[in-house]
Amino acid sequence: MERKIATIPNAITFLGLICVFASAYAVREGRYTMAEIFFLLVIASDFFDGFFARLIEKRSPGWGVSPLGEVLDPVRDKCVILVVLAFDPVGALLIGLIESVSVVYAGKLRGVMRRHHVTWGSKAVTAGQAVFIFVMLLMEDRGAALIPALAWLSLGRLVSYSGAYESVKTN
Repeated sequence: MERKIATIPNAITFLGLICVFASAYAVREGRYTMAEIFFLLVIASDFFDGFFARLIEKRSPGWGVSPLGEVLDPVRDKCVILVVLAFDPVGALLIGLIESVSVVYAGKLRGVMRRHHVTWGSKAVTAGQAVFIFVMLLMEDRGAALIPALAWLSLGRLVSYSGAYESVKTN
């Protein structure tokens, strides 16, 4: 079965990726209300791309889930850290390092399972990061104190993927 690249879910994900950059830029420019709006669009894109991918895939196989979407969605999720970079470069680099290691484990897991595998722990981390970053945008001091919590969430993703990899590898 042929898989399509130009799909509705991929377009939603790509728009979400653009909104990540727009939100980070708005933070750098001190336009926090605009950053909040763009970030809400990022969160919405994260929900709707998966929703539509599953819905469309059921009705028209090959038009919902795509190999590009399986890569583009986590890239968008990782790029959310760019918004943190606008607040605290050192904290964002630490989080980026932890996320990079989790990407390695996700890739290993994909290689063993021969398909993209999402852990519920990773989904929970992504949701938690989105909430924390949005709260940071709302806080008057811009929530720099929340950055360690984001790092702990990233460690949670790493544990989730490494645990899933070890579990699959030993079976």
